[in-house]
Amino acid sequence: MRGDDISFSLANDFNIFTLNGVVSFQDDFTEKESAQTLYLDLRNHLIHHLVFDALERSPLGTAKIALRFMLRSLLRCKYDSAEAQLLAWQDVMQGPQFFDENIDMSARRADIKALIKDEAWQPAETLSTAERRRFSRLPRRLRHYLGLFTLNGHLVPFWKMIGDRMVLNIGERGLVFPAFGGARLTYLNTDGSKGYTVTHSKRRFFSLAWRMAKTLAAFRRDHSRLKAVYRSGYAEMASKPYWEKTLAPAADPVPAEA
Repeated sequence: MRGDDISFSLANDFNIFTLNGVVSFQDDFTEKESAQTLYLDLRNHLIHHLVFDALERSPLGTAKIALRFMLRSLLRCKYDSAEAQLLAWQDVMQGPQFFDENIDMSARRADIKALIKDEAWQPAETLSTAERRRFSRLPRRLRHYLGLFTLNGHLVPFWKMIGDRMVLNIGERGLVFPAFGGARLTYLNTDGSKGYTVTHSKRRFFSLAWRMAKTLAAFRRDHSRLKAVYRSGYAEMASKPYWEKTLAPAADPVPAEA
C-alpha cells in the first residue's frame, strides 16, 4: 500500500525495457498529498532501507530520512503532517508484527484522520486570503538563508505576529522555499475552490522536535535488531504461504448439535 510497487521492483532483478511512444497521464501528485500519504511514504522509505542491501545505511543515515521528511513539514507549519510522519516512524519501530496486526489499516487510518485539524480542505470562501508580504519579498538568497537559519521563524521571538501571511497555489504546496518568511500560510487547490490555512506555532514545533529526538535515540539503539527482524519478517510476509493463509476465507461455523 503506497510503495508496494517500489518494494516489488527492488526485491526482484528485472530486465527493464522501454517502449517508445507510450505516454501516461495522471493527476498531479501534489494535490493528492495528505497526512495519510505522507505517513505511508515515510513508512515505506524506512522499510526499504532496513530490508534491501543496496539501500543499507547506518542507523543515523536511515534516521536522517525520517528527520528530513518531518523537517520539511515543520518548516511549512504543517504540524498535522509531521505528527502523522512521526507516527509512521514509531510504527516501523514496532517491527513486522505491526503490519501483520494492521493489514487493513482501518484503525491507523482513523488515528491519522483524528490528527488532521488544520490541514483539512475547506471551501475557499471560508478562508482569509488577505496577504502581508515583507520577508517573502527579500532577494531569493537572503530569504533562503533567513528561512534556513531561523527554521522559518521558529527561532525568532514573536514570529507569529511579524511573519508574512501568504496564499500559495497548488504548485507551491509541496515545496519548502515558498513557505519561507511565512507565519500564516493558506494553500489552495488547483482550481482555487478549496484550501486550508496553517499557522506558526512554537509550542507544536518544539513539542514535535522533542519527541523526534527521543524517537531518534530509540531508533539508533534498536537499529540492528530492527534490521534483522525486518529482513526475516519481510521474506515471510512476501511469501505465497503467508498470503494463502492471510486471504483464506473464514471457516464456516460448526453447526450446533440437535
